[in-house]
Amino acid sequence: MAPDPHVPDTCLSYDWNPITTAASWVPFLGGLAGFVFAGIIVTLSVRTSGKAEAANALKLLFVAFFSLVVAAYLFATAAGEQTCPRAETEQAYTGAVLATAIVCMITSLSWLIVAYERHHDGVLSFLRKLIYFSLVLATVMLAVSATSYVDSIYQGTNHLTFNITIYIVTGLGLMISSIILVIRRNKVASTRQATWVNALALTSLSYLAIASIVTGVILSIPSKHWYPEPSHWFIYTTGWVVFVLPVAVLGVSLPAIARTPITPPQPSKSGWLGLIRRAQRRQS
Repeated sequence: MAPDPHVPDTCLSYDWNPITTAASWVPFLGGLAGFVFAGIIVTLSVRTSGKAEAANALKLLFVAFFSLVVAAYLFATAAGEQTCPRAETEQAYTGAVLATAIVCMITSLSWLIVAYERHHDGVLSFLRKLIYFSLVLATVMLAVSATSYVDSIYQGTNHLTFNITIYIVTGLGLMISSIILVIRRNKVASTRQATWVNALALTSLSYLAIASIVTGVILSIPSKHWYPEPSHWFIYTTGWVVFVLPVAVLGVSLPAIARTPITPPQPSKSGWLGLIRRAQRRQS
């Protein structure tokens, strides 16, 4: 039964409270955005010969910073909720925004390592493996989040078909991604990676825009429409959207991870001087 319109439903009867946790996310995301902003300032301040790589890193850092700031705002909004199902729906979208922001942030690290020539001695290879592990973890967590969201809205109802479908799609996606990585493991870097970086930035911003707009629309839905339970088509659609769209962003990030320097190393002044002297000796 729906509670009295004047009695707030703050998820106190749930074993996990999304309204309480939303307030805890705000300072964490603010601190994370501060670290990303510091990385932007350092990248802009310190010169490097890898200008193309630094530009790729900056693009992703800008997207990560903006996404983290917006996610902090959305979590702060959810912290003031008085309608539990609506708060859970808001957090389903906002949590996926956080996933895409983290992906952009860790992908930018690979470009920063190459831009500042710290990719030797297996450092870049190790970071790439760490990023792959992070992508797998993020994909699984998105699947768990989608299934848990539907289960929490319709407690006591069997959602076995939805849950199995989500996990089958997750398994197939991870398997296909692994096959692609094995095939491309020896592929050398090219300037086409900049196109994938732009695609990653664009898809991340696109999902951020979708999540922000949908969250605003959700906030405008009166509490009476959330009880005794919301429409099934709306909840199941939300479950698929907060899973499929962020996973698509994760897929785009795979070819956007840095491999080897794009910009060829520039000879130093002493190097140019040596070339000139050798040329003069040959002529003499």
